[in-house]
Amino acid sequence: MIKPIRKQSTFRKKVLETYDNCCSICEMNEIKLLRASHIWDVKNGGPDTIDNGIALCVNHEIAFDKGLVKILPDYSVKCLNNLGVTAEKIKLPKVEKNYPSPEYLKRKIELNNKSC
Repeated sequence: MIKPIRKQSTFRKKVLETYDNCCSICEMNEIKLLRASHIWDVKNGGPDTIDNGIALCVNHEIAFDKGLVKILPDYSVKCLNNLGVTAEKIKLPKVEKNYPSPEYLKRKIELNNKSC
């Protein structure tokens, strides 16, 4: 099986630009602390597209990947274990076609629930 060549730097640049170089949960804007996080992991079949990406600071990326912070298909934020996340909704991109895919957000939640 041949693995696809991923252009992570291109994905990162596009996603961070889409979110104005700012975490979509806490609005951290230090570029060195931001990640372009895939919602539905590419290794699990997710696409390398803007609507499958979200800008998150390092802390929120880890919490999102572990299922401690969930972004629901309506873009609301749910936090487990009283982590101190106060955002009720994520900051969305200016262009609607770049919004995170509700389908991918739902898939992320389902995958996190299976791994618990």
